[in-house]
Amino acid sequence: MWYNMRMKNMMRKVITVFTVLGMILVSLTGCSNVKEIDTAEERVIRYESFLSAIEANDSFVYTSNYFDMEGIMNLNADGTYRYDVVIENPRIAMYDVQVLCVPRDATGTLQTKDLCPSAGILEEASYNLVPNQINKDKGYPAGVIVSGVTKEDTVTLEVLVVWNGYARLAENRQFLELTIKYTEPEPEPAESGTGA
Repeated sequence: MWYNMRMKNMMRKVITVFTVLGMILVSLTGCSNVKEIDTAEERVIRYESFLSAIEANDSFVYTSNYFDMEGIMNLNADGTYRYDVVIENPRIAMYDVQVLCVPRDATGTLQTKDLCPSAGILEEASYNLVPNQINKDKGYPAGVIVSGVTKEDTVTLEVLVVWNGYARLAENRQFLELTIKYTEPEPEPAESGTGA
C-alpha cells in the first residue's frame, strides 16, 4: 500500500512537470508569434516614418557623394511604364541600406496614396553596399534596385536613402530627387547587304 501511494505521488510529479513544460512551450511559441507580428508592425511604422520624413523635407540633392544613383524607364506591354532606381558603386561602407522612392505628380504633389517602392524597409532583407565587395550570398549585392510603375512617361521621385556606417553607431540619411524620362530605344542599324 505504501508503495502504491509513493507511485501515485511520483506520477503526480511527472504529470506536473510535463504540464509545466507544455505550458512553457506554448507560451514560448505564443511569444515568438507575437514577436513576428511586432516585427511586421515595426516595419510598417518605419515605412510611415520614412514617408513622413520625405513629406517634411524641403531640401533634396540630385547626386550623392556616397554612391551613384541612376534611373531607368521601360515601356510595359500594357502601356504603363516601369521605372527602376539603381543605387550602386558605394564610396563608403553602407550597412543595412533602406530606400524609399515617393513619386510626385505634375503639380508637385507627393503620391502617397498607394504603397511606394522601397527596399530594406517592409521586407526582411538587409542590403549592405561596400566598395569593391560583391557577394550576394553573403549579403553584399552590387547595388539596390527599387522599382515602380506609372502611367506617365516621366516621373519625378523623392528618394530617401538610409544606412549605417561600419560601426553601426549612427544612422545616415540622404534625401535625393531624381527625374526619369522614357526615351524610345534607337532602332538597330540595318545591315547593309553585300552582293556576292
